[in-house]
Amino acid sequence: TTLFRSSTLVVGPFYLTGALGLGTAAMGVAMSAGPLTSVCVGVLAGRLVDRGTPERLLTLGILLMAVAASAFAVLPPLIGLPGYLTGTVLLAPGYQLFMAANNTQVMRQVPGVCRGTTAGLLSLSRSIGQVIGASLIASFFAVVVGGPAQAPRPDLDTGLHVVFGALALILLVAALVSRVLGRRAGTELAP
Repeated sequence: TTLFRSSTLVVGPFYLTGALGLGTAAMGVAMSAGPLTSVCVGVLAGRLVDRGTPERLLTLGILLMAVAASAFAVLPPLIGLPGYLTGTVLLAPGYQLFMAANNTQVMRQVPGVCRGTTAGLLSLSRSIGQVIGASLIASFFAVVVGGPAQAPRPDLDTGLHVVFGALALILLVAALVSRVLGRRAGTELAP
């Protein structure tokens, strides 16, 4: 999931300025849609996880991110900035739901005395994932586009299709694995 989140931060500026022709300020405003949506839905996602089954909500979060990745792959080349913003706004609830459910699952499995260390390790793993994810996505996008800095719009559209299409497939596989592991964990915990 941090790979997907990193992809919007790496690919987004190149696509918004190069393909959609936004200036620096307009690109910054467009990129702020994701964090603003995350702020709005983060608390709701946490409450939903507190009331529901984290295993199922984790899978639902991944599926929502797969929908967002598909929107990123298809909509911006078709309808421009509204398509990009749609992908961004769809990403936030899935990401927040995944993070809340994942953190809840992990923290429930450790003794109280270890929760501070575990929370720190979760944060560290997210940071490492973002750094590695940003590097991998930037490299992948550059290879597909042939150097994003001055790439023509058709190449940037292709890069968006390929990168986010691949991420959508990865997320669908992750959702399937999450569901299977969630079912196994549920049967192991049953009396």
